[in-house]
Amino acid sequence: MNLGAFWVTSLVDDTFGSDELKSFRGLGARKPVHAVVMTIFLLSLVGLPPFAGFIGKLYSFRRLSRVRCMALLCWRRSIL
Repeated sequence: MNLGAFWVTSLVDDTFGSDELKSFRGLGARKPVHAVVMTIFLLSLVGLPPFAGFIGKLYSFRRLSRVRCMALLCWRRSIL
């Protein structure tokens, strides 16, 4: 996910000559595929369903609750 987001940023830098935030304005109109791919990567990093980041966090919480390791589960929730 991180690698994918950096890859899209690299593509934007190669295409528009800058990787600053202003280069991403209007990306959906100029390069819609880049915009969709970047959106998927960023939503996955946030952990929203149904993306991979959410599935990973769900399995982590499920496993921690089965082991009944509440201290680790509470620590894990505090960093999210």
